[in-house]
Amino acid sequence: MATGTINKTTVDKQFPQSRDSYLWDSSVKGFGLKITPKGRKVYLLQYKVGRRTRRVMIGVHGPLTPQQARSRAQEILGEIATGRDPAAERAQQRFDQSGPTTIEELLPFFMDSHVRAKRRPRTAEEYQRQIDLHIQPRLGSKQVAEVVYGDIERFHASLRHKPVLANRCVATLSMFFTWCIRNGYRPHPTTNPCAGLQKFKETPRERYLDIEEVSALGNAIAKGEKEGRHSIYAFAAIKVLVLTGARRQEVLTLRWDSVDLKRGTLNLSESKTGKKSIVLSDAAIELLASLPRIDDNPYCFPGTKSGEPIYDCKRAWHWVREEAGLPDRRIHDLRHSLASFAAANNHSLPIIGALLGHRSSAATNRYTHLADNPVRSAANEVTRELSERLRGGNR
Repeated sequence: MATGTINKTTVDKQFPQSRDSYLWDSSVKGFGLKITPKGRKVYLLQYKVGRRTRRVMIGVHGPLTPQQARSRAQEILGEIATGRDPAAERAQQRFDQSGPTTIEELLPFFMDSHVRAKRRPRTAEEYQRQIDLHIQPRLGSKQVAEVVYGDIERFHASLRHKPVLANRCVATLSMFFTWCIRNGYRPHPTTNPCAGLQKFKETPRERYLDIEEVSALGNAIAKGEKEGRHSIYAFAAIKVLVLTGARRQEVLTLRWDSVDLKRGTLNLSESKTGKKSIVLSDAAIELLASLPRIDDNPYCFPGTKSGEPIYDCKRAWHWVREEAGLPDRRIHDLRHSLASFAAANNHSLPIIGALLGHRSSAATNRYTHLADNPVRSAANEVTRELSERLRGGNR
């Protein structure tokens, strides 16, 4: 985001970036230029109505000169000064022209223009799953402009046997209706029909494996490897999950260029919490170093498709947990278990947070950044027995 005088010279100097970028005029407040990743340059005006920030598009650079766009921005500011809201008026006009539209008709546009464009791929996949299985079958035929609070409340209640899912679906719907309002598919002004809904109480599902259960997992993995039940990479991924406390997707999509075996760290450029580093124990380093590398595949856990990572390790995990006599355990419990073993060894919360790569605590971030030797020491201590148990063999 830059600020300066918007004229032909400054506009011509603006080049596209990986995401939308902006140049804001230094003389006319709110007057700006948006540059899209494809190089399209659009003049706009940003203003406030109460606490809400609105934007109105003025026109595309080329057909419109910077001076013409500035003059139009000043005219719109004059309209706003008289109490008008140009963005709301345009949204209402689009709504009047579009006519009735169903939820089913708009959901694909919402997913393409908003969710897939602005959310992580895994998040988009989860939204789509909610839409396909629950939202569209129950609400798809309803007119977007006519949905009221009661419709959402009844939908929410229909999923009360799955409270977490019910809450997530309503959150997705709330985002959808906000998008509809901003794009003129619901009359303006109006309220989001999801607003004010009391969500179900969510009971934490954290479960932990004790050391004997880890031993059972190790025996099952050893048997599976010996019998060739599943890919060696699927079994190795489960072991790495136990030894690092990393999230499943962080491990399954791990690339060799993110692994620093010399320093003993995983340097993740993208995760659920953004860029982060995970300190590896000696056992985890040894395991990763032992993995066979596949030519032309950058992933530590390669899949069956050339150049692609392993899609999932669910089948291997289901087999392992059944063989170990732990049918109700989730793969995410492995992450919780590392934290529980660290707590049992009297390690502090900052150390535990550093082991798991948490970013919510400033103390944890500072401790990890300045000196990770104590973290690696803790990782070695916590995973020493875990590693022995994962090797298999009755104890």
